[in-house]
Amino acid sequence: MKKFNYIAILKASLLLVPAYLLLQQFTGIHKVEKLKGGIKEEAVPVFTMENWFSEEFQNQYEKYNNQNFGFRSTAVRLANQLKYSCFGEFANAEVREYGKNLITTEYLDSYLGGNRTTISQIKERCGQLKNLAAYMEKQGKASLVIIAPDKTSYYQSEYNLPLESELDSTNYKNWLYYLNKYEIPFLDFRKAFLSIKQSSSVPLFSNQGIHWSTYGAQFALDSVSAYLNSYYGFNGPRMQVDSLIFSKNYDAVEFDIESSLNLMFPLPRQKLAYQANTFTTGKKPKLLMISDSFFFQLYTSGFANKLFDDPLFYYYHIRALKYSEIDYAEDPTASSLKEILKETDVVCLMAVDINLKDFPWAFGKRFEVEVLGDSIP
Repeated sequence: MKKFNYIAILKASLLLVPAYLLLQQFTGIHKVEKLKGGIKEEAVPVFTMENWFSEEFQNQYEKYNNQNFGFRSTAVRLANQLKYSCFGEFANAEVREYGKNLITTEYLDSYLGGNRTTISQIKERCGQLKNLAAYMEKQGKASLVIIAPDKTSYYQSEYNLPLESELDSTNYKNWLYYLNKYEIPFLDFRKAFLSIKQSSSVPLFSNQGIHWSTYGAQFALDSVSAYLNSYYGFNGPRMQVDSLIFSKNYDAVEFDIESSLNLMFPLPRQKLAYQANTFTTGKKPKLLMISDSFFFQLYTSGFANKLFDDPLFYYYHIRALKYSEIDYAEDPTASSLKEILKETDVVCLMAVDINLKDFPWAFGKRFEVEVLGDSIP
């Protein structure tokens, strides 16, 4: 009798498990965290008689169902965790681990000189940026190129990479050379971060992220404000650090590589510093920032708005974001650049090493066409 009961319970369980999976899939009765990273989501198939008889509906539904069955993300995380825990391998083949410090292969390749743009392209873009700097200076304003620090150069020895001086030709080296040759104002935070690496008691990069830490990003943008005040006569606010809080409760940008791994359990974390800060009074300059993702956290967190007046952010020069206007036109070319520059005090153009290949994303060309027109020097 007992044997019969056990078998009945087992059979019932085998029926209940797939039923519960279906219930979760169609009702979301138990919330599960979505997978992170560059995952293409399959669209819900549209039923038509034509799609049915051509089997397009069935094929698309199979793709959709395989990606959305109950607790799929949990199953994927578990599989990824077992692969990492048992074999030390990540499901994301682009990620490398050096003593719990994560980096992606594209950043390693860029540091070593891969992904290079041509010298002629750099010279052409520097000519455009020089014209932009001259135009802004004539208006009593400022234009500034910013090289963001990259994790690869910061942890060069930890990643067993050759010294920068041993490398032949890289985008970083070539851009530095021509920025100096064309006398374009710029700040090099890659060099600045390396210079304080040994003396700083605060991590400027986390082990689990690709971007600078929140502390490092805020330190850098405040330094930009200081530079503008000193060299261009602005009277913008400055950050004052009241205290430091050390925590393992990271901001999302500080573990973005780890998130892309979709593991079941978090990786070991070091404590990062977070500043409790106030700001001096002053007249905030109007900022137009053309940048890659290294400005995104500074923008969305509201920190940039503490130092600059309602900054306008051109994300890779393909998406426009205005801090005070949620409904601001997303296409940067939808607004007249000449009119925007009339309202702008400072134009900053920022990129990390891996994005120097396309920097500044045709903004210089757009400036010459829309603003200078026939008066290009």
